[in-house]
Formats: sequence, structure tokens, C-alpha cells
Amino acid sequence: MAKVWLSEDGTKECDGPKAPSRPSRHQIYRVLVKARCDKLKKVKAELEDAIQRLEKEQRRARQPASLSWENIALALKDSSEESRRQNRDLRDKIQAFHQLVNDLAPWAALTRELDPTSTTWRDTSLPIHPESRRMAKTWITQRMIHNTDAMFQQHGFVSRDDQCVDVWCDVDVTVSDTGTLCKIRRNFISPQTLEQSVAFVRENWLEAILIEAPQDSVLNTVSCLVTHFGS
Repeated sequence: MAKVWLSEDGTKECDGPKAPSRPSRHQIYRVLVKARCDKLKKVKAELEDAIQRLEKEQRRARQPASLSWENIALALKDSSEESRRQNRDLRDKIQAFHQLVNDLAPWAALTRELDPTSTTWRDTSLPIHPESRRMAKTWITQRMIHNTDAMFQQHGFVSRDDQCVDVWCDVDVTVSDTGTLCKIRRNFISPQTLEQSVAFVRENWLEAILIEAPQDSVLNTVSCLVTHFGS
């Protein structure tokens, strides 16, 4: 028979056999990020090898041959320009991969699962580097999707299984020294596609609350059925 007791931190412990635990989403994400970093390191090594190979070819091209000096000069010029272009492109790629690895390191450094109800710097931080920025946006979007139920519960929405037919909307705007926080809750069914809904929010709601935003939006009237939609 397994014995169960409470440890000093209030968690339960037992001396019997433990059921295998499933990896958390964060653990899975760390594995994916590590695999991405390993792949980038491999690509970096391949690019460096390509640079060395091109430099060797350039040195060989400079050796004397049994051609006229005009042909040799033209060949060397074309080869040199192409080598410099490829060398420059490869070095730019290596620098970009270095930046991507450096940007991803802090994201994968966390050793515990994130609290779905707490906001961290990962939820609001976007690196400058384009590829790092794209991956950060993907991470933020996936975290929002995984924590949908927790966010709906935290902000007072009904369960997605609840057959609620009430249409309601409220807005809460908080202004502080650090900025403005605008919370909008709305409960309805929209016949629009996801792309149309995103475009509507960007072209209307965000423009309405942003300072110095363009004021040439066209007023859109949308007929809709009822369900809940959080924004």
C-alpha cells in the first residue's frame, strides 16, 4: 500500500509507484525551440563551410592558366564579383541566424510552466529581428489559444458549452502614467470569417482608441446572431 503525506510546501507525496506524467505544453515548446536552435547551428556550420569553399575557389581562379590575359581578366572579374556577392549573402545569413539564436535563448530558458492567468514579458515582447519577431508572434498566439478557457473564466464570460443567447458588450478604459489599458468584452455570434473579424478590429476599434491614428475609416454595419466573442 502506498503511503501519502503532505510535504513542507503543502504538496502531496507518496512512496508508491507514480503514474507517468504527460509533458506540459511548455516542455513540448522548449523541445521544439531546442530543435530549432540545433537546426540553425547546423545551417550556420554549412554556411561557414560554403564560405571557405568559395574562398578556395577564388584563390584557385587567381592562379595562372593557358588563356589570354583578356579572358583571364574577365573570368576573374566575374568570379570575384560573384564570390563577393555570395560571401556577403552568406555572412548576412550567418549573422541573422546568430541573432535568432540569441533572441530565442531567453524564451526557452524557463524551467517551469507559465501561469495562464499571469502576464509575463513573453506576452508583450516582440524582438526587432524579423524572424525572431515572427516566432514571438506565433508563441503569443499559441499561448492565447491554449489559455482560451482560463481567460474567458477570468474575465467573466460564460462557458463555451453554455447555450447563452444574451447579447451584451462593455468597455473598461484605465488611464495611468504608464499608458492606457482598454478592455472590451462582447458576447455574440459573427457570420464573418476570422480574417474579416481581424480586419474589422484593426480598421475600426484600434483606430478609434489609438492616438494620432488615421481618421478615414468607413463605418461598417454588421448583422450578427448571438454567441460570445472575447476581444
